[in-house]
Amino acid sequence: MLCSDFWQVDYPVEVRRAVLDQSRYPFQPSGLLDVLRALAVPDINDMVAESLFGLDPTHHACDYFNSFSNATFVTPSSAYTLIGVDQTGRKMVRSTQPISLPGGLDIPRGTTGIRLTGDDLPPVVTWNVTMPGWKLLVETMRAASGLPPTPTPTAAEGTIQLSVADLYSGTQPPSSTDVLSSGFLFLAAALRPSSSLTIELLRVLAPAEYNIHPLVEIALSVLNSFDPSYDPSLAVHALKLLSNLVVAPETNAWQALKTSAFFGGYGRKRSPAANLLQASQKGDHSITIAFLRLVVSLVETSSSYSEEDLVLPSALHLVFTDIWSLFPGWRYEHIGTKFEIASLGFEIYLTILRHPMSRRSDNITSTAQSVINLFISEASPLTYRPIVDIITQAPSTLRGMVARHREDEARWIVESADKALMMLQSLFRVASSLQVPTTSLPYGIMGVTVVSPLSQKTQLLDYLLDLTNLPSTQPMTTLLSLQTVRSYLESVAHDPKRVSVAGLLRDPSQSFQRLAKLAAESESLETQAAAWQLLSTVLVTQTGSATAVVQCEDGGEATGVLKSAIDYILTKRASFIEAPHVMAAVLSFVQAVLDSPSLALPTSILRKHPNLWEAVYEISHRLVPSPPTFQLSMHADDFAARIWQYAYSIQAKANATTLLATELGLSVDDEGPETKAQSVVLSLFRNASNLTEAAALASHSSCDPLLHEEQLHNLQECGLSLKGLKTIVLPAEREYGSTYLYGEWFDLVGDCG
Repeated sequence: MLCSDFWQVDYPVEVRRAVLDQSRYPFQPSGLLDVLRALAVPDINDMVAESLFGLDPTHHACDYFNSFSNATFVTPSSAYTLIGVDQTGRKMVRSTQPISLPGGLDIPRGTTGIRLTGDDLPPVVTWNVTMPGWKLLVETMRAASGLPPTPTPTAAEGTIQLSVADLYSGTQPPSSTDVLSSGFLFLAAALRPSSSLTIELLRVLAPAEYNIHPLVEIALSVLNSFDPSYDPSLAVHALKLLSNLVVAPETNAWQALKTSAFFGGYGRKRSPAANLLQASQKGDHSITIAFLRLVVSLVETSSSYSEEDLVLPSALHLVFTDIWSLFPGWRYEHIGTKFEIASLGFEIYLTILRHPMSRRSDNITSTAQSVINLFISEASPLTYRPIVDIITQAPSTLRGMVARHREDEARWIVESADKALMMLQSLFRVASSLQVPTTSLPYGIMGVTVVSPLSQKTQLLDYLLDLTNLPSTQPMTTLLSLQTVRSYLESVAHDPKRVSVAGLLRDPSQSFQRLAKLAAESESLETQAAAWQLLSTVLVTQTGSATAVVQCEDGGEATGVLKSAIDYILTKRASFIEAPHVMAAVLSFVQAVLDSPSLALPTSILRKHPNLWEAVYEISHRLVPSPPTFQLSMHADDFAARIWQYAYSIQAKANATTLLATELGLSVDDEGPETKAQSVVLSLFRNASNLTEAAALASHSSCDPLLHEEQLHNLQECGLSLKGLKTIVLPAEREYGSTYLYGEWFDLVGDCG
């Protein structure tokens, strides 16, 4: 909490804030800006203090600069007169004429100051005046970047008008690189997307009327004229500020990027952005990382601009040709840089693939189509090299970084591996919606040969299952690996010529046994649920592998994964609401066993189990607490958790009811005494309300028009209307919640309050 401590404890003490008051801005611009930037960037403890006590260091830094004192610059001798000497022997002066500074700031006649230099040097004067420094900062940065000054009204007669160059007349002016770097860093800190000051500051920094925000002009001027011989940090700082300005309102950054042809344009052999990336390939790759962050900002805001705009397609072309296709072979001073580049690249493509449909029509956006062409229609195995490399190299590299206590690099390794898996999932879903043959990419990538964590050659699908059993694998990576395999199996399920999953595994029985062990023993409830879901998907979509998943002996006793499923239902039937998503997944697995035509013996064991069906019946009719209401509970800390718990509890009840219905159907043609399942199911007919609830739960489907009508009615009562329903989530992956009804996103029209 160093930043917050300074503003709360040190700043009120004059001696302690001297580092700010005596910084000699703008004569020495870097000093004040660097200190303010350091005091404006909060760490995690400052963020906690802000949330608890409202202590935002960014606000304090901006407030100081908005009324900074002691402006220092070279002042013409004719503008002041000597009035005495202070206690330290420095000459005290008073202005005899108004002085107008760049940006329209005025020092009134009669203002006192102190001359800092001797008689034989240019007169550098510190004026005792308080003024906002924003427009002065803009003008000094414009001059340093080679842009003309902003037009200002003509000064009144008798006023001394100073230009930026006049502020340093007769002295060694500050380096343009220092001026721009300090300005970019401070402004990027002040204009963070999460800061509440952004809109207000952007208006203060701009003239009354403008087409392109002046900060955008400055950043693009620096980037368009950047020379590889310059310090790369200047381009990095400019790109960082531009990234913040792209997501900020009222900057017209998109229009500026379009007119400046920064990413390329007609008649240009090589774009400024391409030149930047070429220079970065020979250095520390900091420019590449900053460039990717800029493209991430463009992707996040692309829905607000015309789909015919060439800004984003041009940027994506550079990302693919100058980064994606090359970075796996680059040399790195720090290996974490490679994974940071990969993570940002994955984020760009992942965001586009998750939202491929236009919000204005039923067609795929031109941007999404270009990405689909790259990774599906026109892809080659080399296109997927970055994805495969990151997934397969992450485990061993992560162990090395952890052993060396290089936490930042370890974080990038984990994040990039997770995003690589999520990108594969999205590619499978998009390919499925486009009905791509299962023998083509991206499906074929699951059969590519890689080296397993045990140093054995295997296929990528087998590698992902091995990854889930590594002790060093992070919980989220384990979960995403399971989900990726499931997405693959669901995507190819429609094709009778699909590759058998058993053919992609070294030892199918062993792989499924380890998966069953993970489902039964994992400490993570999310991992348990995902493992059970994957086992169910294998039974449903890969009937030839069913006997490898569920192995039973002729003794009539449940063993292995089947025993684990039964035991879970029996032990958790009274408390399944505590982890309803796991119970729902286990019941779904049992349903898949009953539905599988090649599992006659396991089906017989399930149907004859003495206690199973009573437990299933108990789950199906157990009362679930009502969900919280929006009007009374939406601001409660546990609101989302209660909604989640209610939704999955209903899912578990629905799955239990479906199981009972399936068993009843199987019992119709049986000859013999009434089974336990029959007795508990038939008891429903003696209670009309229980029967009605069971029928309603058994017909759960996101395609049910009544569900959409009910949700639409609820929205209309709040003054909203549903505009679009678009999703790429596969039907089997859709669960209760917003993605159950609407997929990835939906449009609302109206006042959301």
